[in-house]
Amino acid sequence: MTALAGWWDLGGGRDPADQCRAMLAAQQMYGNEDAALASSGRITMGCKLFKLLPEDRYGAPLAMDSLGERVLCADVRLDNRSEIGRRLGLPPPEIGALSDTAILFRALMRWEEEAVDRLRGDFSFAYWNGQKRRLLLARDFLGQRPLHYHHRENGFFSFASMPKGLHAVPEIDRAPDMRGVADFVALMPEDGENTFFEGIKKVAPGQFLVVTATGLQRHRYWQPPSQPVLFKKTGDYVEGVRSKLDLAVAARLRGTRDKVATHLSGGLDSGAVTATAATLAAMREHKIVAFTSAPREHFESQPGASILDETTLAAATAARYPNVEHVVIRAGSTSPLEVLAGGFDRYERPVLNPVNLVWLEAIYAAAQTSGTNILLTGARGNAGFSYSGMPLLSKLLRSGQIARLAQESRSLHRDGMRLGTLAAQALGPFLPGPIWKLLQRLRGRYGEITGYTALRAEAVHELKIAEMARAAGMDLSFRPVSDSMAARLWLLKGVDYGNYNKGALGGWGVDTRDPTADRDLIEFCLAIPDEHNLVNGVTRFIARRAMADRMADAALRETRKGYQAADWYEGLAAVRDTLQQEVASILASQLASSILDTERLQKLMADWPSAGWTSPRVTQDYRLVLLRAVAAGSFIRRAASAAAK
Repeated sequence: MTALAGWWDLGGGRDPADQCRAMLAAQQMYGNEDAALASSGRITMGCKLFKLLPEDRYGAPLAMDSLGERVLCADVRLDNRSEIGRRLGLPPPEIGALSDTAILFRALMRWEEEAVDRLRGDFSFAYWNGQKRRLLLARDFLGQRPLHYHHRENGFFSFASMPKGLHAVPEIDRAPDMRGVADFVALMPEDGENTFFEGIKKVAPGQFLVVTATGLQRHRYWQPPSQPVLFKKTGDYVEGVRSKLDLAVAARLRGTRDKVATHLSGGLDSGAVTATAATLAAMREHKIVAFTSAPREHFESQPGASILDETTLAAATAARYPNVEHVVIRAGSTSPLEVLAGGFDRYERPVLNPVNLVWLEAIYAAAQTSGTNILLTGARGNAGFSYSGMPLLSKLLRSGQIARLAQESRSLHRDGMRLGTLAAQALGPFLPGPIWKLLQRLRGRYGEITGYTALRAEAVHELKIAEMARAAGMDLSFRPVSDSMAARLWLLKGVDYGNYNKGALGGWGVDTRDPTADRDLIEFCLAIPDEHNLVNGVTRFIARRAMADRMADAALRETRKGYQAADWYEGLAAVRDTLQQEVASILASQLASSILDTERLQKLMADWPSAGWTSPRVTQDYRLVLLRAVAAGSFIRRAASAAAK
């Protein structure tokens, strides 16, 4: 990875090189090499490299032509570098002797912005064309690498990988953006340009930005496939998914040392990534260190619809491979409040789920200790590789295929799916909103945004959150949808992982790579017709078939979901007094109180449960509502304090 920065003087009279150096210095934690700068006229761009790829030895991720008119700085792992090189007419020996940035630079010189859609891998970059006097900024289609900017007309345009780079500029305020924080609490999709700081925007995933002296234009280059992939046999889809997963994992093993870390739960996605990585790594006699998060030992796990301890399932898959070392991480005693202070500096955003970040940061630390600097995950699998196929039920109902609907429903119920869940999936998309919300309340769940979040009703109205949600295609009652493409795209747009990935690098020197976020894999999976993903009551049918010879049978047959950090409430109860102080600080913050329902937060603290922590309502109230509000309030307070200095 690389820390990027750039400054274009649009009439403000500042020295671009000085400003760029200051922005790079502020991002020191994300790049451990010396700063490299290049100037062209009134623009200076620079970077600080964190070496992770073999080709990084060929120089800094900065390129300039011989005339000094074109400059590129890039944070990139280019997975199709050989293909791009061939399209450019470069001989294989030359391709092998070029860094990813050098190949990208040649592609941009040849195709300009048309090059962006040809790229595969994780990237963010800025490319200056001095002849046309325009700046091109872009991110990969899911935004695995971050890129932020600030535009001040008749003054300057600046960009940086992380907000702290921009905050090195005195004119750019550190104050929290209350719109952005409110959207975060409301669980709005994070695929837009808004950030959590005033005056700072981000290049949205799947978009590029064209900046000129007179303004800027945003362009979306990635669109989901519009036509299905039609094969005669389901087995053809299985082979297609398996092949693309192999390529995705292989691409993300580039630059590994003698071992690589993976996150291994009991689920399909991380299991498939770990098993595939182990298979490929064995060819190079490399080792896999697979980390599994688990509750404390002797934790009283209660029977239910979720798996509270995935250690056994994960160990069964790990045991199939001699080159896999299985390590169990038990971090439940760590307070979820501990991740908020360090998280503000590393991720520069509110933490979506403090409970899960506890064990994730423990895995980062363990990976660092074990000597691995690359961690493979499967965070995006649910939208692609392991898509469940459940929207097929409502599709069958709508099309009148009652016989198959009955068959699939019987099979799903026989395998343990509750009748209420089946009814919700089949009927939910067609129920009037008030009836759906009533049914949710009867199931012990909230159907209103002011129930499942701690947003003030006045803030919901004033910020027009319902209108914004409709515009984004989001149902605030989280009613199931019959359009499987819409359901999967919502999953893909839900969280922008760019800042999280950069924070893992800055905090522990760990490069997080997700094969299930591979563009070719996801596009192929999105184009598979629904009826092949749910077959004879087997959800995730294609993924299970694809991994039939790689994962443990028990893990492949398991239909329950894993419930990570099942002992979360024990760590929370241990710091109840500190949590009370955090809530009091939110009450004392005028900014935080302007969007958060402080009366509800006080009531939740006063009504602290003595038991029943696994019930849906208590889990929603404390793990989701309270902790997300505390994460938002903590961010607001810290950002406001930094702005006041």
